[in-house]
Amino acid sequence: MIAKYYQLLKDFINFESSINIADESKELKKTSKWLKKIFEENKLNSEIIEWYWNSIVYAEYENNENLPTCLIYWNYDIIETKKERTWKNDPFSLFIWKEKIYGRWTANNKWQILIHMISIFELIKEKNLWYNIKFIIDWEKTIWSPNTKKFIEDNKDKLKSDLFLISDWSFINEKPCIWISTRWNIELSLEIQSTENNLDLETYWWIIPNAIQEMSKLLSKLYGWNQQINIPYFYYEVEDIPFNNILNNKKIDYDRDNFKKENWIWEIFKDKNNDYFSQIWMKPTVQITDISLWEDTTPNKSIIPKSSKAELTFKIVKKQDPDKIIKSFQQRVISNIPDYLKYHISIKNKSMWTQIDTNNKYYEKVKNLAENIYKKDLLQQNMWISIPILDIIQKEITKNIIIFPLANNDCNYKGINENLNIENIEKWILFSLNLFSKQTQLF
Repeated sequence: MIAKYYQLLKDFINFESSINIADESKELKKTSKWLKKIFEENKLNSEIIEWYWNSIVYAEYENNENLPTCLIYWNYDIIETKKERTWKNDPFSLFIWKEKIYGRWTANNKWQILIHMISIFELIKEKNLWYNIKFIIDWEKTIWSPNTKKFIEDNKDKLKSDLFLISDWSFINEKPCIWISTRWNIELSLEIQSTENNLDLETYWWIIPNAIQEMSKLLSKLYGWNQQINIPYFYYEVEDIPFNNILNNKKIDYDRDNFKKENWIWEIFKDKNNDYFSQIWMKPTVQITDISLWEDTTPNKSIIPKSSKAELTFKIVKKQDPDKIIKSFQQRVISNIPDYLKYHISIKNKSMWTQIDTNNKYYEKVKNLAENIYKKDLLQQNMWISIPILDIIQKEITKNIIIFPLANNDCNYKGINENLNIENIEKWILFSLNLFSKQTQLF
């Protein structure tokens, strides 16, 4: 079974299925056709659904109408990866070195979906599968899945399930985790223009406004001492972190120096009033994710650029109102932008804060399985990221949601030299087999 996993992972990684590459359509189509073929070879009915724009792969296995149904979600690659020298090997070729498997999207998410796929294939062959199975695989997650949401809305009867399962992200300090909430997430663009045209640098270098410099000055005013956000009323509806969450988070070992070493970083900004995990999981923030030239401006060291664009991501918590936050940000920009600049703010994406109900038999099953296999207590995670389709899943499909990571904490998630720890693979497969098997049902 492990040999089968290695072969499928090797084939899967070879596809450069990232939405930002020039031949994205060709690579994505190859990936979706490969997935459909693998599903059908293992007795699942499968189809590629093109009319929702993003080539959704859907697969299902009707086992027994009296058994519960599990809907499994996953996404294709979504971030471009260049074949940089800093990778130990070609990122789109499986590479094993010092007890780790390297490759683009090994940890997130080609590995994590394959674990469940091969476990289900094996259980079908053994006639030992407890569930009816459905898969949705898309590549819209990072652009907030507008078409996948439409697909779910249009097919809610077809997709109706008892359990919704995602495996995403990594363990913490090699301890198993389960998500219990996700964040509000707002993505917006701020565009400014300082002149009608790009101008010659040698002639005008110190007498006219430079759009990139003006953007830098404007954005710097969003931050105060100790990374505090200088947006009016930003913290107004932020609640104190519940005591039980603080206790959970403080149980997690955190070695600052080791964390810096593992993640190749030089400094960590930590609020002295919070432990590390409470800060990153449960405190709001605003992060600038990109500053670039805008419109038809092209990089040129001989010009003063007329325009620039910044991308910002807001991670906010339970009671914060995203519309109020956006309005406050707009007011902050208006009060700080000079009269000689034009500006425009556009909201790109806005996803819901989600509370995951842990009072169900599926949560208890995962908890018992994880603690039995890994011999460690299961940690509850208030995640700082969002999964866009969770809201419509809760409303239209099922309230029983399990998000259980299946990657090592030093996997370099989404980064250069992304990897899997080989010694954990048998445990991860065992977990998935037990989750879906008839023989190990605890209810």
